[in-house]
Amino acid sequence: MADKKKPTKKGSANTTGAAKKSAARTVKASRRRSGAIKVSSPPPKKAEETLIHSHNLMQYIISHAQSAIAVHDRDMKYIYVSEQYLREYKVKERDVIGKHHYDVFPDLPQKWRDVHQRVLAGAVESNEEDPYVREDGSVDWTRWECRPWYESDGSIGGLIVYTEVITERKRREEELRRAKADMDSFFSVVPDLLCVASTDGYFKALNHAWEKTLGFTIPELLSKPFETWIHPDDVAPTSVEIKQLMQGDRTSGFTNRYRCKDGSYRWLEWNFTPAQGTLIYAAARDITERRRTEEALGASQKLLETIIDAAPS
Repeated sequence: MADKKKPTKKGSANTTGAAKKSAARTVKASRRRSGAIKVSSPPPKKAEETLIHSHNLMQYIISHAQSAIAVHDRDMKYIYVSEQYLREYKVKERDVIGKHHYDVFPDLPQKWRDVHQRVLAGAVESNEEDPYVREDGSVDWTRWECRPWYESDGSIGGLIVYTEVITERKRREEELRRAKADMDSFFSVVPDLLCVASTDGYFKALNHAWEKTLGFTIPELLSKPFETWIHPDDVAPTSVEIKQLMQGDRTSGFTNRYRCKDGSYRWLEWNFTPAQGTLIYAAARDITERRRTEEALGASQKLLETIIDAAPS
């Protein structure tokens, strides 16, 4: 494959003409550094062909890399560049080999130009989340590493940039952050007791209505299995209800008692629904006052029936 020269589309990043010129420059530079050719060295023509082949091979490997890679000389001119780099940065001019990096990106921030100078002095620098504000006001988020490459004599020949545009990932993260903020706002204003629980027996998320109703803080309620807070007589029925729930059954109207910080108990009426995996979404309403009213009405009804039964015929 290496011996066949395939035609390359005009404007491609790895044009044959550009590759040959670049390789020729590399050959001349190599000759200047090495001085006279030793007797044991290959013939000049063969050595030049080998060097051109090595250059073309490097160009081919980098051009088709799945990562965004650019290799520059000390003057910040492109020597090699990957197609992924050109795509991610929306470079309109595909043939950038030999062109200055700052001509290709005239809006490049000064902070990155300073990075280049430090790397050309021997530093290795990187950033996991770096905003790049374009001339049109749009922002690209990037993740990058920049390091020097070295000549055979040990001097710095230029720098290599490994980079990735993470704008889409940042956009999704921002959407998730906003969605969580909206959910937290919803949790905070709903008067019912909302929760996300797990079949491992722990609450995973609670709204502030729990604190108002039971008196315990949310960290306290999250730190222990939820059966810790359930009335002993209601633990077994609650376990049965959860098992049925995990089989796909929705629960509505189930009641149990939860302990308050002062030692009293509040009656809660539940609506459960299973979520993906081992999670449970639930909403509970404090029906303690309703229960007391119902019990008082029941007691009054019994008393009335007793009085009626005891009355002389």
